[in-house]
Amino acid sequence: SQDDAEQEEQPTEEFAAAHADVQPADVDEVIAADEDDQDAHNSHGATALSTEPGPLEEQETDTSVTSTPDQLEDQADVELVEDQPAGDVADEPAAAAEVDVELPEHAVTAEPAQLADAIALHPRTGPRILFLGPVDIEQTSGPVEPSKRASLTELAAYLALNPGRSHEAIDAAIWPGKPVSLAARNTAVSKLRRWLGKTATGEDHLPRYQAAVGYTLADTVTSDWQQWQQLLPDGPVGAPTAALEAALDLVRGTPIGGVKARRYAWAEQTRQDMIAAIVDASYELARRRLMEGRWRNATQAAVVGLTVEPGLERLARIRILAAHSAGNQAEEEKAIAQLLAVAEDLGGDLEEQTEKLLADLADPDRANQLTASAL
Repeated sequence: SQDDAEQEEQPTEEFAAAHADVQPADVDEVIAADEDDQDAHNSHGATALSTEPGPLEEQETDTSVTSTPDQLEDQADVELVEDQPAGDVADEPAAAAEVDVELPEHAVTAEPAQLADAIALHPRTGPRILFLGPVDIEQTSGPVEPSKRASLTELAAYLALNPGRSHEAIDAAIWPGKPVSLAARNTAVSKLRRWLGKTATGEDHLPRYQAAVGYTLADTVTSDWQQWQQLLPDGPVGAPTAALEAALDLVRGTPIGGVKARRYAWAEQTRQDMIAAIVDASYELARRRLMEGRWRNATQAAVVGLTVEPGLERLARIRILAAHSAGNQAEEEKAIAQLLAVAEDLGGDLEEQTEKLLADLADPDRANQLTASAL
């Protein structure tokens, strides 16, 4: 019997004609047997910083389009960026320098105990898509073929960030420039549904297609980016310190990282938005910790942002100031060396504040009276 009952508009002859000059991808498997038969043979960041179809979704009736998407390949191995926790760490009292830094009046410095009252976190009992680092999906309950994992992950990521889209939008995003047969798309959607699994009450985490709502993941499917937005709904400046820490703890590396160049072109703007959000939160938390005299915590927070945006000098300045204030000459020299190495890679001149900070540090008469102007 057919696994899915929903129907959608079939590909038209005009669709095939519009893509007649595009060579179809190689067929990686014959889509003829039903999914039960298929399952019988399926198997169950510039310079780096050192810290750091069987049953188809719809019935295919149009045979004018015969091409399929390119073969789903093994997910590329990626090197995970070492997690840099932003939590409190007790430091030895600093003896080297006084740094005059003030927080804006509206900044909030709530303790972790207040976080539960301030933030309503989404439940994490279902599948969770990871965007803030190498892209992946965790907490799935169904099987997935290793050779299909990368492509199905991208499909799930697209649906998470673009709910309610049509099959035309999915085809253009996931298989750009290639004609896609209905059977191929249906197979991919069905395999993703199986991989994500069902809820405790037997409902699919990827509901069946409905024309009124398009392809949409269930609310049981969450993501680390969604959790970030819940933690910092109004941005980092007025957020509780505990929320900043929790958000930065979600970052595992460059957002939507560890993917092949031809994938996730549709997500580039979102990726840049994620990087900007991480950098802003990293700077805000690092600045607060610097003001509090928590030099190590300030460094850790700054490194999170520098991991995703190595050339951001305001974060590098905080890292240098924190090391100098803690009297850690080795860390100060390393932070300066990495700043200069990245600047050389990127080309151009250092910012005026950076030039002044380095000049002040080189002058013993000024090195012990650094101010917030360096930030």
